[in-house]
Amino acid sequence: MEMTRLLKLMFTFYIAGLIPTIRANLSELDEYWSKRAGEAREFTLQAYHSNPYEVVDHFHERHYDNSTDVKETEEDSDDEKPEEVEDDVIEMVMLLGAQNDNQGDKKMQVTVAYNHFGKGLVQRMPRIRWGFVHVVNNDYTHWELYAIGGSQAPTILSHGNRFIAPPHKPHYREVTKRDYASEHEWKHWNWRSDKDMFMNGAYFRQSGNPHFKCHHTRKQMIKPKHGIAVSMLTKYAGALDCRVGKRC
Repeated sequence: MEMTRLLKLMFTFYIAGLIPTIRANLSELDEYWSKRAGEAREFTLQAYHSNPYEVVDHFHERHYDNSTDVKETEEDSDDEKPEEVEDDVIEMVMLLGAQNDNQGDKKMQVTVAYNHFGKGLVQRMPRIRWGFVHVVNNDYTHWELYAIGGSQAPTILSHGNRFIAPPHKPHYREVTKRDYASEHEWKHWNWRSDKDMFMNGAYFRQSGNPHFKCHHTRKQMIKPKHGIAVSMLTKYAGALDCRVGKRC
C-alpha cells in the first residue's frame, strides 16, 4: 500500500516537472512560426516588381544567352551557373499537359492546393490540357493576364479560392481563359466554381453542366473551406529556407 502511494507521489512530481517543459516547447514553436511568417512577408516584398513584363523580358534574355552558349561549345555547359537566375520571376507558372495531340493526358488528375500566387506572376496558375484539375483553397493576390486557363476540353473545379483581380486592369479581371476553341466548343467544358471569393471585380466564367458532379470520392479529394479562410490556410505557403544540418 505504501509502495503504491509512493509511486503515485513520484508520478505526480514527474508530471508537475514536465508541464513547464511542455509549455516552454510550445512557446518556442510559436516563436519559430512567427519568425517564419515574418521571413515569408519579407521575401514576398523583396520578390515583388511593379512591372512584371520587364522582369520576364530580363529572364528570357538571360536564358537565351545561356542556351546560346551551351549550343556553341560543349565546354561552356560546364560553366553554367544556374544559381544566378534563381531569383528571376517566371511568367508562365504551371503547365499541366505539354502537347495538344497527347490524348493520353485525359487520364491526368491533379490537385493544386494551399498555394499563394502573388504579385508579379502573369498567367498559368495553372493552365491545363485535357485531364482534370481540382484547384482548392489557393490565394490569388493579383495576376497580369489570367489565373486559370486551359485547352483541349479539360475539367476544372475551383473550390474555396480567393481571387483578387488587378486593380488597374479592368480587361484582365476574368480569372479564366480558354485557348484554341470557339465559344461553341468551350461552353461544353466543365469549368465550375464553388465557395470561391472574388475581389476587385474578379470573376470566374463558368461553363459546362451546371449540375456537374465529380465522380471522385471524398477521400480522394481535399474538402474545401470557403475562400474567406484562404489567407489563414496559406499563411505559411512558400519555399522553405532550408540549410544542410539545420532545421528548416
